[in-house]
Amino acid sequence: MKQLMLLGSVFASVTSSATDLDLKQLFPKEADLFVANSGLTRLDVPVEILEQCRADLSDLRIFDTEGNEVPFLLDLHPLVAAALVTTAEVTPLRADQEKFQRDKDGPETWRERYTLPVPEGAPAGQAWELLLDARASQFVRRVEVTDAKESALVKDGSVFRLPAMRAERTRIALPLLKTGSINVVISGQEHFYLEPRFRFQSSRRLVEERQIVVALPEISRSRAGGKTNLELQRPPGIVPRALRFQTSSHVFNRAVDIYDWRSSSAGNSTDRLGSGTLFRIAGAVPLENLDIPLASAHGDRLRLEISDGDSPELASLQVSATLTPPTLIFDLASKGPGTPAGVLRFGGARAGRPHYDLANLLPANGIAFDAKAELAASLSSLGSAILGAVRDNSSYRADPALAFAMRPGVEADVRLYNHRRRITVADARDGLSRVELGASDLALLRSDLADVRIVDAQNRQWPYLIEPRARFGWEEVSIIKIEQKGTVSRLRMQLPSAPFLIDMLEVDIANPYFDRSFKLVGTDANKAERVLAVGRLARGAHESTAVRTIAIDETWVTALELQVDNGSDAPLELRRVRAREPQPEIYLVAKPGEYSLVLGNSDEMAPSYEINRVRPLILSVSGATATVGPLQPNPQFQRSARLTASGTPERLALWGTLGLSVLVLSFLTFRMARRENAPGNSQSR
Repeated sequence: MKQLMLLGSVFASVTSSATDLDLKQLFPKEADLFVANSGLTRLDVPVEILEQCRADLSDLRIFDTEGNEVPFLLDLHPLVAAALVTTAEVTPLRADQEKFQRDKDGPETWRERYTLPVPEGAPAGQAWELLLDARASQFVRRVEVTDAKESALVKDGSVFRLPAMRAERTRIALPLLKTGSINVVISGQEHFYLEPRFRFQSSRRLVEERQIVVALPEISRSRAGGKTNLELQRPPGIVPRALRFQTSSHVFNRAVDIYDWRSSSAGNSTDRLGSGTLFRIAGAVPLENLDIPLASAHGDRLRLEISDGDSPELASLQVSATLTPPTLIFDLASKGPGTPAGVLRFGGARAGRPHYDLANLLPANGIAFDAKAELAASLSSLGSAILGAVRDNSSYRADPALAFAMRPGVEADVRLYNHRRRITVADARDGLSRVELGASDLALLRSDLADVRIVDAQNRQWPYLIEPRARFGWEEVSIIKIEQKGTVSRLRMQLPSAPFLIDMLEVDIANPYFDRSFKLVGTDANKAERVLAVGRLARGAHESTAVRTIAIDETWVTALELQVDNGSDAPLELRRVRAREPQPEIYLVAKPGEYSLVLGNSDEMAPSYEINRVRPLILSVSGATATVGPLQPNPQFQRSARLTASGTPERLALWGTLGLSVLVLSFLTFRMARRENAPGNSQSR
């Protein structure tokens, strides 16, 4: 309860300080929210809402009955936190083994029967799982479990380990058991006994996972080259954690590759989201796997390739998405039974994700029983809000949300900036475009990013906001020199630009096994070296991934050197090195058209635009990414223009004073030189 009280106070403080902005016109749909009691409430977002929102639910907001925006905590992947209650390894009370043939010419069956004591300690209402730990690298076994009276507890169960199919099951779910004993019968036709070790395990879930299954509409289906190719429609808000396949075929073993399909103005692109093997064996030991886990999808379609070979395609095939519905947690005052407490507005893809600064209150996935897990459990016990019928939002406006700010400012003196980029704003439905800056831009700019302007053909400024750490970019790093000093390899790296802002280094090492200490040294603009990170680069003998990341404090460097202590081993073989750079993003308020981004003027002051006063509103609007041309020297740049730039009287006065001082000193020096060279002075010496 302490966590709930703390969370409630955080919500209250955020609500009281929230900027009173009218965002209602951005969302085409809405639905009333009903809450039974005032205070924190949860809402599991239903499929009908997800199908009309972006994947990250950025175009969704909650408002109270007075029209004020209500902050909410968004959990896109609700936690499944399990606290292990007990694990008990048991020794069989009795073990029997036998081999027999059901038919004279049939295969030989190897059967094992074990009597196991049921351990004490499972919490009331909690069931045990039976875990079989077998040394065999590959096996398939049928499992049956009975109680002491030979009543069936598990019928037609199975355990298997199939490396070629990347499939394994070594757990048997048991019903609620009383103390005493159970009988476990393991049988198969492989010519060896499994002889496993047995463990009972019971776990208590603090937050139950709420999984939903959504059928994905099929766009097309074709068959070529021994493959069945499917194209499925994916609503933006439906982000599957796995695809579930249904088929009436009884026996099959098919490899599946799943791709994300994205269409853009730059063309179509595909990324692999997942791969796996679908199989079903309807025999004495029934086996099947019909789920393929996926990475997060971003496109609006999924492309599936099912390898059939010469077999017929899977019969009556249907594919669905499995996902856990996102959860909203918010604070609304109840207005009584049947009276809405607030409104959920959503859809349109016109709003950006809100920044309520509450995300760190959520626990991370996979944590054990601790204070954060208790908080998750407390949140799961909150009352649920009821969502009314979805309707059109009468406040919705289709005209640009930022029309009030889409006008140019004063003229900029582009002669002061030494570089430029061409910018094309093609899509500015709501007046906002995102302009991405990269490593080469940062190398020219001041650390406060004040020396940037965006101008039109008449050199008029167009207002923008800038987010210094909006995203992260990965840049290739080349190794320019390798030195061996004793047991230490020193790898000198060439960065893509200098100086370069870095917060992480990624190395792809070809060696199948390694475990070595390292030191990462950086050189700054003053040629001073300092240690950025120390640690170990390690890869286990059976570990598949060869990529290692080195996290460092964000810093500017002009060069990097990775020092690895090899001991008596040969140096590591590096296939690829990348550096991660926090990169800024400009939010430009402008009409569609052609613009220039001018940059590089170390003497310039930061601009002052009115849109800074409504920054939350500007950042709540979604914008398309503008097309940015290559970085080029500014042909209009004049170094002398900085001396006479308008609006800098102090600078002119300084230069005037310095110039006058030079003239006076020159005159005095000339006078003194003439006196020293006069004939009378020469004789006196």
